[in-house]
Amino acid sequence: MLQKQTLKRLRLLSALLILAPSSLQAAETGEIPWMSMDEVTVTATKSQKGVAAAPVSVEIVTEEEIQNLGATSLREIFEQTPGVFVNPGLGEMSVRGAGAFGTLVLIDGRRIAGERSFKYELNRLGAGAIERIEIVKGPMSVLYGSEAIGGVINIITKKPTEGIKGSLNVRGGSNFDGGGERYSVDGNIRGSVDNLRYSGYFNVMSTQPYTEREVAKTMVFNNPATDDKTKVAPSKSAITKDDDIADSYVSNTTYQDDADMVNLGGTLEYGLTDNLEIGADVSYMHEERTRQFIGAQYPTSYGFPVFNLPIDEELENDRWDVAGRIGWQVADNLELKWKSYGSWYEKRDVLSPVEYLVLGYAERPDGGGSCHGKVTTLSHELNAHWDAGHGHEVLVGGEFLEAKRESPWFDADRVNTEITQITRSLFAQDEWSLGDRLDLVYGLRYDSYSDIDDQATGSIGAKYEFSEGAKLRLNYGQGYRAASGPELFMNRNTPKGRLLGAKTVDADLGKVAADIEPEKSDNIELGMSGRGERWKYDLSAFYNNIDDRIGQVSKGGYYTFENVGDARIQGIDAYVGYRLSRSLGLNAAATVMDAENRTTGNRLDYTPETTMSFSADYRPVSNVLLTGAVYHTGDQTYEKNAQRFVADAYTFVNVKMSWMPSAIPGGELYAGVDNLFDDSVDKELGSTVGTFGYMGLRYMF
Repeated sequence: MLQKQTLKRLRLLSALLILAPSSLQAAETGEIPWMSMDEVTVTATKSQKGVAAAPVSVEIVTEEEIQNLGATSLREIFEQTPGVFVNPGLGEMSVRGAGAFGTLVLIDGRRIAGERSFKYELNRLGAGAIERIEIVKGPMSVLYGSEAIGGVINIITKKPTEGIKGSLNVRGGSNFDGGGERYSVDGNIRGSVDNLRYSGYFNVMSTQPYTEREVAKTMVFNNPATDDKTKVAPSKSAITKDDDIADSYVSNTTYQDDADMVNLGGTLEYGLTDNLEIGADVSYMHEERTRQFIGAQYPTSYGFPVFNLPIDEELENDRWDVAGRIGWQVADNLELKWKSYGSWYEKRDVLSPVEYLVLGYAERPDGGGSCHGKVTTLSHELNAHWDAGHGHEVLVGGEFLEAKRESPWFDADRVNTEITQITRSLFAQDEWSLGDRLDLVYGLRYDSYSDIDDQATGSIGAKYEFSEGAKLRLNYGQGYRAASGPELFMNRNTPKGRLLGAKTVDADLGKVAADIEPEKSDNIELGMSGRGERWKYDLSAFYNNIDDRIGQVSKGGYYTFENVGDARIQGIDAYVGYRLSRSLGLNAAATVMDAENRTTGNRLDYTPETTMSFSADYRPVSNVLLTGAVYHTGDQTYEKNAQRFVADAYTFVNVKMSWMPSAIPGGELYAGVDNLFDDSVDKELGSTVGTFGYMGLRYMF
């Protein structure tokens, strides 16, 4: 059977190649892709530098590269981007092993209101709305404050252009069994009229569910009336042996949600004078998704919980983002930028047991974890960029950030309660050119918090250019992550038991308010990069020491958050790209990382030691593009029920073909296959939909 499936996939790959014209006439026109990257200003570094001149490790994923990936969502982009690791099941993303909460993700330079984790966000933003993605590796707390321990990812949506341009893209696909369908339609238009520049985009995505049948082995307390909290099968319990609760149920566990999403956005920019410009951005997201999973517990109407039950979940979420900004060139050597923005997110999450009748409910309940919450983020930023002379370019800024969360999970009685966290920040950075070859960058930041101790961070780096092909950099940076609102103020029953934030008080459980120190990191990076007409490379060795990591701990009668220990992450990032000709390009990347929990001596959970990729793009003729890529993720360790386990490595092979018919300038027909050889993923990490084929039409003007 396996051989037949493999042969089937090989025949499909051959068919894609045969579809390409057999002529070997090379397309020797156009630029080498990375030769024009200097024109892109890396906004994530808040400096006026092109990619090649940036003083830190920066990777840019361009609009063209996103199109070549054939991706539908932000998640699919990151799954195929070297240097960013996305866990297939958990949906967590990290850079250089810093974890889900140690990588700061921005959209157009803004922190957006949403989930505490970026898990859902990866599936909310469509690839068609993205102009480019900036990935800055290493701590960036001097510029951004909390969360930027591993790095910063800045997602830039479609922006105005001088001439009118736009695109329309339709894409659909499913796995080879006809399941797990994904559909998307996106479009954008950008241009200018006199001093007014504009852009607008839309994206509609729909995914059909991909499920796998799993068995939920139900458990209940043996006899709560006698304080016997031993968990046993219902048929062996003193309180359920005469009831209808079965010892097990079949669950159609969802690994790809049944979801519909809409994204709309736009930008207006107007030049009042040659030196003064104003701008505004607005975007809207609406999402509806359903899924089924095995929940750890759900309350019955009889007064006791049942563990390991199939649970249905329905989510309906909305988010508005509005921003205004002013750019003023005060003098030839001084520029001021003001930005204010608001982000409003509303979440409606309903959880209900599939087998609600046997739990004593006459109709489907919506308790046991359901909530209606809101998150609001408001920010004001002022930055000044000053060319101070004698090689000094000084960046000075201040920020006010207010984050509000309203949820029933901050109150023991499940009354919607609002918590507010306010941060006031000042920072300064100097980029000092000591000649034609040597540049120094150093900076300081001070953050004042409403509910934790103030924080100060610093960084210093040097870059020496031996030649265009050899640029050496050495950076030291401090980073930190402050505890989130839920980690400080949570008060709820969870599948594992009662969960209380560090500052939450519960006299009955003996819980008193406690402080959590921010996670703090010290990072050293030594890197070398360079490029020629047909090649480029980047090599980095990094060492990151993280103290006072924040984690969840058991206190017997409840769970809470504390500083749980230290970690050490060291490794090597490597990338090389080479074009054998203008029609054939090769790229390879690898990250080898040793990530250790210094408190336990174990590897950090869900952190692979190796990730590698190899990709190639080939134009047999000018209007046909063939691409292929191999992505390998090494094994991962994790802890479950106080035991250590290993999740096996996996490798995905993706292929794609694009045809740009000469009779339709700007038109493109493309098709591809992801996970060609159907490599499986350990259940602890999640699942994949298997071999996935897709087709699409794109028109650009």
